[in-house]
Amino acid sequence: MLGACHALELGFLFGTYDENLSGSGLGADALARNIQEAWLAFSHAGDPSCQSLGTWPSYGNCRETMILGEECAVKEAPYDEERRAWDLVPDDILKQI
Repeated sequence: MLGACHALELGFLFGTYDENLSGSGLGADALARNIQEAWLAFSHAGDPSCQSLGTWPSYGNCRETMILGEECAVKEAPYDEERRAWDLVPDDILKQI
């Protein structure tokens, strides 16, 4: 419902997600487990790769990004068209943001 809004992952991280904000059920439970496992792996080894998500590559030239949602997977340059739209905004305007 809210998309990827700021701090939405915290409910999943701590297992306190709310049906009205982020959904519920088996899909939400699985996403919470995936996020928790990745955070634990990162805190232990500095790498969020884990059994439930597999290898989480470093962000590189192909803009590899782990997409966390109903299905979790690494995508190359997700939302690239939207990202490139920022290239059309003049620098003097961006400096004001």
